[in-house]
Amino acid sequence: MTGVRWRELRTGTDDRTIVAVDFGPGRRAASFADLVRELGPGPAVREPVFDQRNGDLLEHAAAEYVAAWLDDLRKQDLHVVGVLGYCAGSSLASAFADICAERQGTRPPVVLFDPQLIDGAALYANFESAVESFAEVTEPTRMAEARALARAAISANRALGDPVALVSAVGAAYERVVHWAAELLGVEDDLTDQMTAHFRSYLSYLVLAAQVVAAPPDTSADTVVLASAGHQLPPGWHASSVFPVARENLLADPRVADAVEQIIGGGTRVDPPPAPIAESARS
Repeated sequence: MTGVRWRELRTGTDDRTIVAVDFGPGRRAASFADLVRELGPGPAVREPVFDQRNGDLLEHAAAEYVAAWLDDLRKQDLHVVGVLGYCAGSSLASAFADICAERQGTRPPVVLFDPQLIDGAALYANFESAVESFAEVTEPTRMAEARALARAAISANRALGDPVALVSAVGAAYERVVHWAAELLGVEDDLTDQMTAHFRSYLSYLVLAAQVVAAPPDTSADTVVLASAGHQLPPGWHASSVFPVARENLLADPRVADAVEQIIGGGTRVDPPPAPIAESARS
């Protein structure tokens, strides 16, 4: 796996760090960068960068991928004291916290925001959302063709047996729509190529998250679920708190930031208990 890339949302002053899992910039909704601006001083906050142009986003299982995050942080002598996950990133955040528990000795507190489990329906909904803005400038028959291609690709790969092929096929359907719209609007190829690459990276991120089978968390233990008004949680999941705010503004709401401060606080480091002394070593 190539080197892990991070987006640093807040600079820390010691060896503590909080890891925030989300696709990152490129959407209208508030992001973890907005949340961090509402937080007080504390540990560093880092967000892994998901970029399929690195070439290896889907070459590894999700468990290997998140384990590489911790490996990279430990090389920097950093200790994870909190994990945040938004929407599809909630599954990856939970998997990462499990890896931390195994290797650090303690599971850091986890806060999940509007968690969503990714399945075929969710993948298609994201495709539809990505192409709907082009519908007004693209012939209906062409839009129908692209939608049919995406639905067929997702239906044929519901078990995610070949995630690379799935991303390739759905990405190709999106690329058709973008190029059709670009022809009518006179948009240069460089821009359409950037848009297509961004969507492929986002789709790869969703498929990676779909590989994680996330059971409903024990919200009485170390995982807290914060939801926006009207958000439909996965079956069996329960929100610790529901905020009277639209989903798009959840991560920018000061009340949400206050809740995160209470849950993670200053990111107090909890070291694992010392190993028991073997009988042969007792005096």
